[in-house]
Amino acid sequence: MFQIMEKFITPYIYFFAANLVFVFSSAVCAYIRWVHTCPEFSKDAAACSLHYPARKSTIIITLLLMLDFPYLLNIFSSDALLYARAYSIISYPIFAVVLVRLFFFYAAFPVRVLVPIVGSITLYMAPLFYFAIQGGDFLATYSTVILWGAVALGGGIFVYGLMCIYKDYQVARERDEGLFSNPDDFPSRLVRIMLWFVPFYIVLCVILPAFFDSGWVKVVRDVGYACGNIWLVGYTLQSRRPNAKSEVDGIGMAVAPLPVIGRKQHPVYEADIRQTNGKNVEKANGRLFEKILNVLVEKELYKQASLTLDELALAVGSNRKYVSQAIHHSPYLSFYKLVNSLRVVYALKLREKHPEMKQDELAIQAGFNSRFVLARWIKRLHSGELPNMQKKRTTDMNTS
Repeated sequence: MFQIMEKFITPYIYFFAANLVFVFSSAVCAYIRWVHTCPEFSKDAAACSLHYPARKSTIIITLLLMLDFPYLLNIFSSDALLYARAYSIISYPIFAVVLVRLFFFYAAFPVRVLVPIVGSITLYMAPLFYFAIQGGDFLATYSTVILWGAVALGGGIFVYGLMCIYKDYQVARERDEGLFSNPDDFPSRLVRIMLWFVPFYIVLCVILPAFFDSGWVKVVRDVGYACGNIWLVGYTLQSRRPNAKSEVDGIGMAVAPLPVIGRKQHPVYEADIRQTNGKNVEKANGRLFEKILNVLVEKELYKQASLTLDELALAVGSNRKYVSQAIHHSPYLSFYKLVNSLRVVYALKLREKHPEMKQDELAIQAGFNSRFVLARWIKRLHSGELPNMQKKRTTDMNTS
């Protein structure tokens, strides 16, 4: 008899221990974030690059994860396990999209969107919470309907959140293309890298609980998420955030100007643009763009792999606003496209002159970071995506 009871109880010891670790780690991680991360958007200049963008929201969400505790109180109850599964399916996708938007884009969902979301989740989960606290098996008959309802609710909100994140990413990338000449320097790359973890997160916390009615699945989720949460806390508690808020909205990082421009500057007077309007503005932008091209080609600035818009503006003798405006009104539309158009044409001319040169060397000589980036731009050039005037403009490039 004792052996039968031991065989029955032993798995639940692991279930209880895993959930205890999950709940306890959530409390500890919330406390550490509260104590050791700076408030977002601090007025202190020294703290602006140290703050944690989604500090309050991360703490609140980490504490909300502790609402899994009814399962801890009633480890033998099927209603408690059903509640934990439904809560995981609904809440985790929403938490993911909220934190991604706040952390990377400094964007929050409007109140008119959050109120219905929070209200619908509360109304859906409140009865399940009540039965989970009671610790019975009343909801076992309705488990399939309850779980599919959770999938519909959580999935719908998750898809909406992903659409918002995609729009945020497009805006961030467009801004990056206006400031940087190499995709490796784009701050928005951090988002793309981090988003690779989202599918694993969804599989662990949403898909597995949705399809498997097993305490062992919950053990995997509890331990996996606890380990991931602890790792994330350690990773983010750095002396300087990699995506600290810069002077522009959205993703940003403080980028120190490289000391590569020390040459004679072309005088460009902002008054030419400030004091004009209508058609004169277009002419002023055209004149400035010609000077931009002259500087890029004559001084071969496009060969600098980490060339930024600020460095180009310094070389031209203007400021970032007017240089960006002139490029935006040109056939190239962005600083990124302009510089890489010059690079790819130079690389092709260099290959004609030195056919024995390897693709990697061609890329480095032209200012690309890798041959893969060069290959993409060659494809864009041959497909007609780049302005035709580029070849004419770069005939005098030095290919030595």
